[in-house]
Amino acid sequence: MTEHTIRLDFHALLVEHDLLREILGVLSADDNGRSEWISLPAMLDELYDRLSQHFLAEEQGGYMSDALRRAPHLADEAARLAGEHSLFLAEIKECRKEADDQSTPYSADLRGRFRKFTERYFHHEHHENSLVQRAFDIDIGVGD
Repeated sequence: MTEHTIRLDFHALLVEHDLLREILGVLSADDNGRSEWISLPAMLDELYDRLSQHFLAEEQGGYMSDALRRAPHLADEAARLAGEHSLFLAEIKECRKEADDQSTPYSADLRGRFRKFTERYFHHEHHENSLVQRAFDIDIGVGD
């Protein structure tokens, strides 16, 4: 994996995280998202597409493959994390359907559901990053 590829992967991850925060903002807006009523389904579609591509890249030889070549003992943990990908995508589809089905401002259920989704996704990303750091024995310089 080249430094350029790592920068592209990191940039894609930042874009995904920004989109997650933007969707959370729409769902928790004072006007309950009405100002962006039409855009939320499109935002969820974009998130689905981005995460699909992100997960596919990880599963088909992305940085995780490099980490596992270096540390094959982490394969079970990596497989468990990869198994979560389809669950994340299914939940985005469910949120999208729920957003489409609502004729009133977005429900507290949808807001809570997406907030929990986001927390789980960030937790998932943290564990993937931790696995890579352990595989490469990366010292992130926390002042030890």
